[in-house]
Amino acid sequence: MHAWRIAARNTHLYPGARMQGLDPALRRALRAGDTVTIEFSDQGIVQGEVLACSDRGWHLQAGPHATMAGTAIAAKRWLIEWVGADVDAAADMRVKAHLT
Repeated sequence: MHAWRIAARNTHLYPGARMQGLDPALRRALRAGDTVTIEFSDQGIVQGEVLACSDRGWHLQAGPHATMAGTAIAAKRWLIEWVGADVDAAADMRVKAHLT
């Protein structure tokens, strides 16, 4: 199990939101059971777990958290897709869908 850091370009997750792994090995090495810390643009943070992973993307279980403006966000599951085809490039990704 590994702990990864991810930078989000927004204050919360939603379909279309862009993120980038802060470790270049993330795309090659991410596995189910790993933990992630997502750092939002407003300096908010959410902890999560990788539930499943493939060469096309991964499933994230994000814990409950609040934006720095105080908006409460419940725990949610997301489908995250890799952006681009080069697994050795920066780990760019986007939220594809909210999972129920």
